[in-house]
Amino acid sequence: DRAFGYRRSRLAEWVAEKTRGSADYAHTWHLSLHAIRGGVRAVQDAFEAALLDETVRAVCVDGLEDRDMLVVASGLKAAMAAQRGALHARGGVVVRSAGSAVAALTGMPPKPFLGR
Repeated sequence: DRAFGYRRSRLAEWVAEKTRGSADYAHTWHLSLHAIRGGVRAVQDAFEAALLDETVRAVCVDGLEDRDMLVVASGLKAAMAAQRGALHARGGVVVRSAGSAVAALTGMPPKPFLGR
């Protein structure tokens, strides 16, 4: 997004820019909103496939709402538990995200915005 000094606004292209090409578009896996709205099991299956695919360097998640991130977090945790060997071989999972993903992954309850 040009407002933040990045040349690209598409998340996968941003990942390639931030990693200086080590996670280029061809090696970036996408979790679509359609997949997220398919439920936790669909997200888990997708993350397991990404963990087992050694060519995947990054995963971009297209969630829109807090509840989307709750589904993503649940699916990711289930995939990590089911694929501990692959997870260990890959060196773990790093999450870079907005606050809604952090809250979903840690189980923090939602908080209202600060008033004036």
